[in-house]
Amino acid sequence: MHLGSSRMAEIIFLDRNWQKDRSCIVNQVAEISQYFNPVWILLFPEGTRFTPTKHKESVEFAKMRGVTPLEHLLIPRTKGFVLSIQAIKESGYKIRAIYDTTIAFDTGPGTNAPTFRNVLKGLPVKAQLHVTRIPMEEVPTEETACEAWLHNLFAKKDRLLDEFQRNGTFRGRTVRFPRRVYTLINEVFWTSLVLGTIFFYLVYRASPLLTAVVVAVAGGVSFVLPHLLNVTVATKGSSYGKKSTAAATQPKDS
Repeated sequence: MHLGSSRMAEIIFLDRNWQKDRSCIVNQVAEISQYFNPVWILLFPEGTRFTPTKHKESVEFAKMRGVTPLEHLLIPRTKGFVLSIQAIKESGYKIRAIYDTTIAFDTGPGTNAPTFRNVLKGLPVKAQLHVTRIPMEEVPTEETACEAWLHNLFAKKDRLLDEFQRNGTFRGRTVRFPRRVYTLINEVFWTSLVLGTIFFYLVYRASPLLTAVVVAVAGGVSFVLPHLLNVTVATKGSSYGKKSTAAATQPKDS
């Protein structure tokens, strides 16, 4: 089911059926590329989260395809990327560059893992971003060349992460963004306004039944939230790309 809020955010939904997804990618990328205002298209070529199991499968896949295995990343899925590049170029180059972004988290002693649970607890999570601007003209359009270009890019990203693990930082010019007091003031203001309004309504305006229902719902959310947060643990990877046992053992028609 496609959520309305996600549709409004211009998320391109796929059905894992190439015949359907091909036209979907071409049409929606072309539509987004024609917007009057500047736009971004965010793409994760890996297609899923990194887990030890998925990494093992990725290494095996790379060896079967004659591609150099990656140590810190999964082998990228090239079909959607190639088609997106072709659609962007055919639409008139409204999107003029790729911003290749590699993120690494400080996981040394005394640091906190990058989980949603730690963020909600207010625990600091330190990360570094390595960003490289690649003009769209440098990206090949032909399918085989574009696939090779993407594999080469991921090999470079893998070496970057290897250097980060050894040195604790990326090479190149460093830009640090200081904390802004305005962000804290804005957050405190809107949180106080919203919660204060709700509290005032429940205490002075709402019926006892409505107040009890709201309290019960809030308690239920507090109870369920820890279980939902468990989903953000990296080891809880999705089943994307996996085949069921029945499908794997079913013999092919001769």
